[in-house]
Amino acid sequence: MKHDFHQRKQNRIAHAENQALKNEAESDQLYLKSKEMASVIPTGQPILVGHHSEKRDRSYRDKIHYAMGKSVVASNKAAYYAHKAEKIKSNDAIFSDDPEALLKLEQKLAALKGTQDFVKAVNKAVRKNDREGFLKLKFATADMWEELTKPQSGGMGFAHYILTNNSANIRRIEKSIAVLKAQEVNVAVDMVLNGVSDQSKLPAKIQR
Repeated sequence: MKHDFHQRKQNRIAHAENQALKNEAESDQLYLKSKEMASVIPTGQPILVGHHSEKRDRSYRDKIHYAMGKSVVASNKAAYYAHKAEKIKSNDAIFSDDPEALLKLEQKLAALKGTQDFVKAVNKAVRKNDREGFLKLKFATADMWEELTKPQSGGMGFAHYILTNNSANIRRIEKSIAVLKAQEVNVAVDMVLNGVSDQSKLPAKIQR
């Protein structure tokens, strides 16, 4: 359900943010602890090798270093979770359990096809040296024309791999749309059958 999907996302964000705050607080606490422990040692005071206090002094200093090390680890974890929270917020990937997945995929497909048509039209204009026709294209600019008509090692205009990669993305999105639509049909049929509806009213190709 729609609210379930968005709620799960908000839960992941909240968890990451809470972990960031928790680790940041732990890091601050450990840093202050190590600083307080170190304050009792006179500045520049070396370990007195051979003195009866050597073992105790080394153990105490090890505890200071250990606390400082844990503070650094906690600080790094806080940064990791803060970054994770921001990444979840800005993630525009389309998940199949998103109730708006089909709409988002169709919008993405339309954008990809628009890009494909634009790139093809631009390259055609460049090949014909048709600057006037190029400037009539949506999104085309004089600066873009100057950049695309500079002699390049692979030719002028947009590189061929841009069309190839975009075409592959179009096929991938079209496949995802087909899969989601098929899933919707299967769910609808299962609901009708489980509801003991009159199967004679169902399309022949999906009757059981």
